[in-house]
Amino acid sequence: MKLYVHYEEAGQDEKALTLKLTLPKSWAGQPLLQVLELFIESYNKKKTGLPPLDKDFVHMEKAGGVILPVGNIVSDMLSDRDDLYVRPGPGPARGKIAHLSSPPNAHASSESSTGLLRCKNYGCNQSFSEENNSEEACRFHKAPPVFHDTKKGWSCCAKRVYDWDEFHTIEGCTTGRHSLIDPKEIFAPSPTLAAAAQAERGDRSNTSSAATVIKSIDEFNQSNPNAAAACKTAASMTRAGTRCTVKPDGSATCLNKGCQKDYLLKDNHPSACRYHAAGPVFHDAGKYWYCCPGTVKYDFDDFLKIPGCMLSSHYDGSQESLEAFTRHAKTSEGT
Repeated sequence: MKLYVHYEEAGQDEKALTLKLTLPKSWAGQPLLQVLELFIESYNKKKTGLPPLDKDFVHMEKAGGVILPVGNIVSDMLSDRDDLYVRPGPGPARGKIAHLSSPPNAHASSESSTGLLRCKNYGCNQSFSEENNSEEACRFHKAPPVFHDTKKGWSCCAKRVYDWDEFHTIEGCTTGRHSLIDPKEIFAPSPTLAAAAQAERGDRSNTSSAATVIKSIDEFNQSNPNAAAACKTAASMTRAGTRCTVKPDGSATCLNKGCQKDYLLKDNHPSACRYHAAGPVFHDAGKYWYCCPGTVKYDFDDFLKIPGCMLSSHYDGSQESLEAFTRHAKTSEGT
């Protein structure tokens, strides 16, 4: 999302500044305060000779004098290429948008003055009165939203969409009362504490039926020869059971992450393969290798071109190849 953010102060032209901000897609579910803080940080770096801006003494508006509560979610407040205006004076922290014609102190209490409250259940955000609240008044989602690549949805539901308007129309999967409690402030119960409470209540029906059997390390290794505690190298463990790609013509396909090249066995040598030590990560629209988090690409072809961070011989899945790989593997000097 691209935004044009302007700072204006009457009669103070030297303080004016316009910045073009590009927000990552992961910010769609974040509060608008994060955008304000990003602008203020950039403004204060550029306007070093002026008194710095403070987020507690400015507010954000859209065209037409619509004041935006900085506690509301970015995707609910903004659209791509919106013009935003940062102006002196504090604004509302959260709630529905207010207009400039309202008294400054009325923004925070605008809902209470009408007798309406704002539901904080996921996916609802509707105004309601407590006297009309009931167990069937609210249709909402049980879990927070999910934003992955360009897909959007709710983690409690399987449906995924690409358009923001469609995302906002996904019907809630749960019916209940409107709530003033932010779901993000509710902590999940600890299973450890739950188990302790159950034991304290005297529920020990299963404790006498099965006694814990304690094994020695030797006994464990004998009964679990393929376990990580047994005497095998980490390299052989991570590659155990891998298919062999050697072909009758003496060629093979490398199985190392980020390589996957076809090669001739006779041409394999200790520095033939540049590969990645860990798997790929796809988060929002960004793509990178877990072992190289500093190099993020947004185009898939560019992602495939990220050079490996490790150097060794090619690995084709055979035992001979595994032994050679383990012997040759070493950290590359980087690119």
